[in-house]
Amino acid sequence: SARESLFASHAWPSPSPSLTPSPSPSPSPSPSRSPSSKWTIREPNSQHFKWELVFFECTWDGRTEALWTLVKPPAELTPKCTEYRTGYLTVPLDYDASQPTSNVSLELRVSAKLACSTDDSNKPCPILFYHNGGPDSNDEACTREDYNGRYDTIGIAQRGIGESSSSLNPPTFGWLTSNWPKNLPWPRPTGEIFECSPCEFTTEDEETRCKINCNNEKLLDALRQTISIQTPVCWTSIFNGTFNSSGIINGECPGPSYVYDPARLVPVGRSPNNKIFDEMPQSTNSICKGQNANVQPPKGYYLDPVEDEQAIGQKFKFLQSRLQACTDDPHWEIALPGEESANFLDFVGTHLLAMDLDRLREAFGAEKMSCYGFSYGTAVCSTYAAQFPDNIGLLVLNGNVGFPGSTDEEQISVADSFNQLATKLLKICNNAYGNSSNCLGDLDRTPGEHFEDTMNVIRTNARFHFPPEFFTPQCISCNALSAPAPPSAPTPPSAPPPPLVPCTACPTIQEKLHCIHSPDPPSPLHCNCCKNTHIEPPKCCEVENTFKFPVGYIYNILFDVRSSTASNKWIKALDDIKVWIDWVEEIVSMPDEEAAKKKVENKLDDDDVCGIAWRNDGTCKQDKYFIFNAINAPTAVNSIDYFNRFTWTQVLQLTQSLLQKHPPAAVYATTINGPEYMMYPREPTPGMYGSRSGVKGIVINSLYDGATPYGNAKKMRAGLSNTVLVTWQGIGHCVSDADYDPEGVKACIDQVSTYFESGNGDPDNATLPIDGFTCRNSREIVKAESDARKDHGRRMLASGRDEL
Repeated sequence: SARESLFASHAWPSPSPSLTPSPSPSPSPSPSRSPSSKWTIREPNSQHFKWELVFFECTWDGRTEALWTLVKPPAELTPKCTEYRTGYLTVPLDYDASQPTSNVSLELRVSAKLACSTDDSNKPCPILFYHNGGPDSNDEACTREDYNGRYDTIGIAQRGIGESSSSLNPPTFGWLTSNWPKNLPWPRPTGEIFECSPCEFTTEDEETRCKINCNNEKLLDALRQTISIQTPVCWTSIFNGTFNSSGIINGECPGPSYVYDPARLVPVGRSPNNKIFDEMPQSTNSICKGQNANVQPPKGYYLDPVEDEQAIGQKFKFLQSRLQACTDDPHWEIALPGEESANFLDFVGTHLLAMDLDRLREAFGAEKMSCYGFSYGTAVCSTYAAQFPDNIGLLVLNGNVGFPGSTDEEQISVADSFNQLATKLLKICNNAYGNSSNCLGDLDRTPGEHFEDTMNVIRTNARFHFPPEFFTPQCISCNALSAPAPPSAPTPPSAPPPPLVPCTACPTIQEKLHCIHSPDPPSPLHCNCCKNTHIEPPKCCEVENTFKFPVGYIYNILFDVRSSTASNKWIKALDDIKVWIDWVEEIVSMPDEEAAKKKVENKLDDDDVCGIAWRNDGTCKQDKYFIFNAINAPTAVNSIDYFNRFTWTQVLQLTQSLLQKHPPAAVYATTINGPEYMMYPREPTPGMYGSRSGVKGIVINSLYDGATPYGNAKKMRAGLSNTVLVTWQGIGHCVSDADYDPEGVKACIDQVSTYFESGNGDPDNATLPIDGFTCRNSREIVKAESDARKDHGRRMLASGRDEL
């Protein structure tokens, strides 16, 4: 993507050294303006918008890498620069003027790439708004395609969206922020170290940094020597030094000529009323992760929809309890006049974002604003088109969300889309897409049936099962060590058990789980209970049911690529699936049952599967339930957008009913994140995704999109009756580069490019493709897949076996 290529080449910028946080201004009605308004993207309506940071991406003769800089290089270098800006849009919490919530203001961060309205041109330029989806992406979307300088591109960090939320971020990075080493001083915008005598600070984080002898220049010298230009701190820094006719002076990074962590100066959460989902206080974070919940999750995380109905019900019950506690937390309260308060979570819906966008359009003095949405971004752009049909310019919806938008229909959509993706992936053979493993399927079974039959082997074959007596030695040790022996207890053996590691400080995430204590090998495993556990010591290790290898773990390999836009991820997942199928068949075919059983035990010991904790009492990755918050951007926004609410028992009933139509792998997908939408405690505020006649544009989708199924695109096209439908026969979430078949997907990309380049923001002038245009897989891909499948069939016949 454009975003990734920018990061690959250099670093991100930072704000004006003089910038200081200011309180959010009070919102006010949009002032009336005439069509001849002088507001522009460069000089916006200051009542609603203010730029805080201007920076440039520049190259010049003799410099191959882009330089991000606060100041343009001198003219004698003949620089080629693109200007970027970051600022804040002021919006009301609610646009209903009759409500006190309309008097509460938020500041939303907006970034722009001014590729069209250059500083030496006064021509009006069309504005193209991008939304990368999620809804956890932010204003980094402005870095996308400007179609050869025809558009100024913008992005927004919508309500509640934080710095590091975006799915396009490199690991640990956010838009305009870096991962500065924690125990090192943070340079001020001038490149200087904090003056620390006396130590001055405004936040707890600065205090911590300040106390690390930050007057010591040797520390920074050491840092310069150990960190290269490719390190995180330089990926998100901006040059603030001087130039001469030959280039930059003191350009080494890290160094005093660079500004680091610019997001500190234009923070996405500057407005105190904008409650950032990934910046909760610790107390709220603990509640929202369910660490103190009175309902515990099941022992297993990778649950099987066929056999784990009771555990799935327990999971849903835990999620419902956690959601209620989290949404009721005082952190979300916003004070209103008098003694009233509002819950921030009630004001994050997509219909309010569409209103925010129209205020942004007005502030820039634009008659129309074009909109390109990916995934959830299709909800944003289609909602904007429905609410403001006269203000929408060009429109592209890529990877279309569910429509009309009830939570139960969304669950059915998840099962449908995942089933189509999984069915397609499992058909793929070894040569067609660059993956290295053999085909699935045989003379009597489709690839999908071969896959599910293998899962049934795990369910039914005793070599993958561990009855309660398997855990008895561990439980005896636990009970003997955790509870006093009764008077009639037999005399313990003369040989004392190996010493245990004391269970004195369980990590917070395990306060209500079990502590595992293992002496140095090869001593046997022992266990004890956390001192704060709610489970009585004599029962801390007891297992009532047979423990089975979790087939949900294998289903999860496929689920993890459901929303992927990168083909290398699903190709690897497909190879991994085939490796697992070969492993199962190897276990079944081994002549020595004890050796086969031991091999299964060792595989369960792998931290990627269960880890050694399963030997204690069958606990398999239970701690994963406590890693993620009940409230994140997708849950908060999608839940408030979608209507229909259900109890955990009703959600369980729907999940089980899906097995009548869909294979277990598809039903597994519905147990991951959709249940939160169905059980969300706050009342919905549903908008209208894409139902408006007269709006022109392109609706585009992959046939095999595991996150936004193709059927959604058909419905979106029907709702927006003047749009056209474009179909890509390929695989992946949204229609993007499809690097496994660049020739095939290029036809779709070209149609979108022609549309934007011919329209220049005016839908009446834009060239639309033929409705129903289909971008086919390239001949090479079709032939390679066909040849591989034929070869597979010939080898099966030649071997005289039903399967390889």
